[in-house]
Amino acid sequence: MLKKDFEVNKVIMPKCFSDISKSKLAGKLVTLPAPPKVGDILKVIGFKGEDPTSISLSCMKGDERVDIRIRNMVKGSKQTGITPDDVPCDPVIEEQYKDRLQYIYPLAVNTSYEDLFSILDGQTIICCGSMETPASYNGNEYTLTVWKFAILFDEE
Repeated sequence: MLKKDFEVNKVIMPKCFSDISKSKLAGKLVTLPAPPKVGDILKVIGFKGEDPTSISLSCMKGDERVDIRIRNMVKGSKQTGITPDDVPCDPVIEEQYKDRLQYIYPLAVNTSYEDLFSILDGQTIICCGSMETPASYNGNEYTLTVWKFAILFDEE
């Protein structure tokens, strides 16, 4: 947007995201959600998307709604061969939750999307670890983050 557009439309830059929805810039800005952090505990509340490449889990993190693409839970690096199984679980999480963790990647590899959705629906999941690995897409080099997620079962 040019400076002239700001002056003509009297656009004021918003100070927070709630101001964006009320401003004239609402249709122009795209906010990307923050990636999950190791130790984040999420409650699965549903699913969004049409095809396997765009399906995402809708989760609640406290009072905040977070969407995580399914392929981020089940993909690995083709270039280095690293999968979520190869990502080490954070030692603090492993010690704290011990036998209450069921890793999602082995389930996802051996089940259909429909079965995976029925397993994950209503469950509490946790981000157990992440690892950065080199990758390339159309000749461009970048860093791919491979995430390790697990279902967190209640104590019995």
